[in-house]
Amino acid sequence: MELSQIKVMSKEQRMELAKYIRTDPELQNVISGIGGLCESASHGRLIGTITENGKPLSRVEIAYSVGGKTDVKVHTNQFGYYQIDLSEGNYTVTILYGETPVSQEVEILNGKTSVFDQDFGEGKEDEGSDSSDKTDTGDSTGDDTGDGTGDDTGV
Repeated sequence: MELSQIKVMSKEQRMELAKYIRTDPELQNVISGIGGLCESASHGRLIGTITENGKPLSRVEIAYSVGGKTDVKVHTNQFGYYQIDLSEGNYTVTILYGETPVSQEVEILNGKTSVFDQDFGEGKEDEGSDSSDKTDTGDSTGDDTGDGTGDDTGV
């Protein structure tokens, strides 16, 4: 969405946008100008929000692996948000919720943020989204220590 699109929104559209922003800690950081991953960082970041019918799911396990070996598992916070700092490379990320885990291949690039969101709605499972060039904007809930190890210490 471009800034000009926001400027021409109706009052009702702006209220709906504000409601969404208030429930997403990462968007709150964008607006406040807080956090973010430095473009020259020696690691990348994976973030995402896990929901069911649009409602955040807390304590959902997120596992990531390289070459079939699962390294570490982290958990979503009370907003359904997770964050993992990883070395550059290709990872298989698996969301362990419900009867069927959901996995996706994600490319992590140094200084970039990738996104893998998932909604477990009625008969609706997103394929997730991976936007390796999406700029990260905050570190509000950090399920990771930021040292690239994926330690689950932020929740």
